[in-house]
Amino acid sequence: EYCVERVGLNLAANGVAVENASGDAAAFADAVQKVRSTADLPLVLISPNPAAFAQPLEIIAREKPLLYAADAKNWEAMAEVAKKYNVPLAVKAENGDLSALATLTDELTKVGVNDLVLDPGVRSLSGSLEVMTEVRRLALRKNFRPLGFPMITFPGEGAGSPLEEATVAAQHIAKYGGVVVLDHFDPSLIYPL
Repeated sequence: EYCVERVGLNLAANGVAVENASGDAAAFADAVQKVRSTADLPLVLISPNPAAFAQPLEIIAREKPLLYAADAKNWEAMAEVAKKYNVPLAVKAENGDLSALATLTDELTKVGVNDLVLDPGVRSLSGSLEVMTEVRRLALRKNFRPLGFPMITFPGEGAGSPLEEATVAAQHIAKYGGVVVLDHFDPSLIYPL
C-alpha cells in the first residue's frame, strides 16, 4: 500500500517477485496463490526449473507474469513454457557475457518467443553499470537487435546491506533497468528511489 505522490504522479512499488527457493513446485504454486490473494500486482515468477511454473501458470497465465529465467542450460524448456502460456520470459547471461546473451535471445526469437527481458548477470556496482550501458549502446547506437529488450536487475544480490541495495537500485533505475527487483522494503530507502 506504500505510495508517494510527486508532481501529480502516484509512485509505488508496482510488482511482486516470488522465488521458488525451496525447489518444491507445490510450495511455489501455494506461495504464488497467497501473493495473488493479497496483492493485485504484476508478478515475476523465479525458478530455474521450468516444470515448477506449470501449477502457478494454470491459475494466473492470463495475467502475463514474467518468468525468470532462461539460460544456456534450460532455454529450450523455458521457451516451451513461455509459448504454451503466452507469457514473457527473462533471459539470463552468466557474468556479463553479452555474446552468450545475444545468442540466447536469437535462439528464443527463432522458436517464436519474442516477449523477452534481459538479465546481463552482473551484480557488482561497477560491473552492472558497465554492462548495462554496453547493452543499451549496442541496441540503440549499433542497432544490435538481439540486445534490444528491456532489462531486469537484482540489486540485492551482491549488496552487503539494504542501504547498499538502494544505492545499486538507484544506479539501475538511472541506467536502463526496466524491472528492478528489491530484496528489502523500507519506506526510507524506497522513497528516494
